[in-house]
Amino acid sequence: MIINAVRASTAVVRILPSIRGCGYVHSVYRQVVNILSSDILISLHPQSVFLSPYSIVLDHSVSACHGCFLDSHIGEPVHIRDSFIILGKRRVTINLKNAQHVSLSLKPLRALTQQDLERWLEKLGQLTEATQSNSLFLNALGCAFSRHTKHNRSDNTFARRSHSILAGIASACEAGSYGDLCSQVRSTIGFGMGLTPSGDDLIVGMLGAFHFFAYDRPIRKYLFGAVASNIHSTTLQSHYMLRAALDGLFPQVLCKMLLAIASDGCLEKPLEQLGSIGATSGDDMLAGVIVALDVLHNTWSKL
Repeated sequence: MIINAVRASTAVVRILPSIRGCGYVHSVYRQVVNILSSDILISLHPQSVFLSPYSIVLDHSVSACHGCFLDSHIGEPVHIRDSFIILGKRRVTINLKNAQHVSLSLKPLRALTQQDLERWLEKLGQLTEATQSNSLFLNALGCAFSRHTKHNRSDNTFARRSHSILAGIASACEAGSYGDLCSQVRSTIGFGMGLTPSGDDLIVGMLGAFHFFAYDRPIRKYLFGAVASNIHSTTLQSHYMLRAALDGLFPQVLCKMLLAIASDGCLEKPLEQLGSIGATSGDDMLAGVIVALDVLHNTWSKL
């Protein structure tokens, strides 16, 4: 069976010719198959799932079979040849020849004022104030008020830990202390549940915001260095998500959110799309964006 790819991240398109070999199916979910080959994790998924830095979107004919996407199985061989990915013994062939190439890199924003930051923070606060979310980080920021969620008890260990992480990272960033930031990042990466733990999603949001809004600032270099030093302390999927972020590649929905903020455009749709990924991944990334903007605002006179 041949399945056509509809869209593919440019990072995958560039990587495939250099792989040209064998890999295997690393993991299978209802709407995702992850392939591990030559130290890269490539995700295959249907059009209902947004692009990530190393992913490929397949055409509408693809559906889950008995709850198993592409009827794939963990450990089965994968062969990569030019513009084709072959799963199993030629059972499924993914054709990438006509796929649209989508760049998930962000060209840094050079013009930025303190007034911009104030305006964006106020707008994000207003939009997220009434949002129902299970993100401990977003609730801890007071953006999605905790009265709407089941995680709002002060004696909740994870809630207290989320507050501590946010306070620690913000303090280390504002102080410009690389050592303190490394320590805070070390305790954040891998924190939480899921394929991409909440702490990692928070970090990705911060990396995206600093990369886009503060590319020339020392704080971006400090955070990127701290993450690079601790990138192996998490799940494999999250490791590659963080690695992509360090290369300036971010999930499509996060890119759209950051671009919408910078253009002073309508944020409702990008906010909804970002919040739709994972159990809390999108909201945790949003929390990271807000933390980064707040740090930039609070340290404006030092920049």
